[in-house]
Amino acid sequence: MPLKNIARSIKRKMLRYRQGERPNLCVLGIRRGGSTLLADMIAAQPGVWFANEPFAVFKNHQNAGVRLDRWLPELPHSQFFDLNNEQTEQFDRYVGLLNRGAVPIGTARRARFPLTADRVCIKVLNAPFLADRFAEAHGMQTVFLTRHPAAQALSVLRQGWGYSAEAYFDKPGFLANYMTGKQIEFGQRILNDGSDWEKAIVNWWIENLYPLRHARQPAHIITYEKLTLEPEEWVKKLCGSLQLDNADTMIAAANKPSNSSNMSTGDTVQQIADSNRVALITSWQNKVNREMAGKAQAILDTFGVNIYRIDDPMPTPYTTTPAAE
Repeated sequence: MPLKNIARSIKRKMLRYRQGERPNLCVLGIRRGGSTLLADMIAAQPGVWFANEPFAVFKNHQNAGVRLDRWLPELPHSQFFDLNNEQTEQFDRYVGLLNRGAVPIGTARRARFPLTADRVCIKVLNAPFLADRFAEAHGMQTVFLTRHPAAQALSVLRQGWGYSAEAYFDKPGFLANYMTGKQIEFGQRILNDGSDWEKAIVNWWIENLYPLRHARQPAHIITYEKLTLEPEEWVKKLCGSLQLDNADTMIAAANKPSNSSNMSTGDTVQQIADSNRVALITSWQNKVNREMAGKAQAILDTFGVNIYRIDDPMPTPYTTTPAAE
C-alpha cells in the first residue's frame, strides 16, 4: 500500500465521526467540470468528512486503497440509474454508511478538536438521475456544478475516457421519461456513427439532463464559469445556503489547483497559479473550429439546451424550457 494511503488509514482510525446538527452535503457534478475544486473548497471547512467519487465502481479500481464493489454492484460505465429493488436497497444502504462516515474512503482535512468530524460531504459524478434521492431519502443538501459543454468535452477527450451516455441510450425506455423519441434516436445515431467530438457533446447533456431540468429538490446550480470569475460572491452564497462557516478558507482553496489538476494541461495549471481567471474559462475557444462549433450547437438545439451556447464561453440566464421536438 502506498505511504499516503497508509497515512490516510492511520488518520482515519484516529478520527471519530459524530453527526452534527447541519445536514450532510452532496456535490453533484460532471467529469472534468470543476466539481473537484468545489468539493475541495467545502472539504476545507472544519469538521467536514469528505469522500471523493464513492460511486466510481470499476473492475479492479480502488478508491483510497478500497474496492467499492464490496458495497455496490458493477454497472455499465458505473452509472447508477433505473435501479431494480435489490440495487436500490444496496444504494440506500451504502449512502447511509457514507452519511455516517462509515465507509473507509474519506477523511477530514481539518478535524474539530478532539480529532472529530461532524458533517459529511460526498462528490458524486455517477448518479445524476438520483439527485433527488440523496436529498429526499437521505436528507442531504445537494449542489450541482456544471461547465461549458465545449470546454468539458475537450477535457474529457484529452483524457481518452469513454462515454457514459452509452449506458443510458442502451435503455431507451428509461430515457423516454426525459426525452422525445426523436431525441433518443438522434442521440443513439450520434453514439453509433458520430465523431468523438459529437459523442462528447451528447455525453455532456446526459450528465446534465436531470439536475438541470428535472430535479425536484432546490439543488443549488452553479456554473464553473461563475465560480471561477466571481469566487467571493459564490462563496458567500454557499456559506449562507449550506451553513458553512469559513469563507476565507474556501476562497483560499479556490485560488489554488484542485486535487485533480494533474489531469489539466500545463497551461491551465499556470493560469491557476497566475490567477488568470478569464483565461481559465476562455482558452478552450481556440481549439474549436467553425465546423466543430456548428455540430455541437446543433446537438444542443436538438436537446433543447438553453444554459450555454457554443459561441459564448459564459452561461446564459438559465430557465427551464420544454425539450425541443
